[in-house]
Amino acid sequence: MSISKYYKSLTIYGWQEPYFGQEGGYIPRAKFKGLIQPPAGRTFTSLTQVNSKDTANIAAILFCSEKQKFEPKDIIADVSGTKYKIFDDSNSMQKDGITGIKPKRGQHAEYKLVYFQEAI
Repeated sequence: MSISKYYKSLTIYGWQEPYFGQEGGYIPRAKFKGLIQPPAGRTFTSLTQVNSKDTANIAAILFCSEKQKFEPKDIIADVSGTKYKIFDDSNSMQKDGITGIKPKRGQHAEYKLVYFQEAI
């Protein structure tokens, strides 16, 4: 059974640098199909204080094609308008499925997401 049958339309907002007097900011860059799965029992988490520093908690997991590419500052929005940022970690992307389950090769990729609270 493929997870792709549960995919919905998601939007990528990319960061545009200021240019000759134009303001910088997030602009819609692309649409793609994917599934955002928040942890069970919660819709999202936010930053928490750990050793007097803001530390991001994982808010959700994004399932999408492993061919989908993201830029470091990209914001992902679902149809309800909830926004997420890909967790900035060298291990944020996992290919081919959930740990401990042998998937079909090339089935999907998973990204750790954190809730994005700022306006775009």
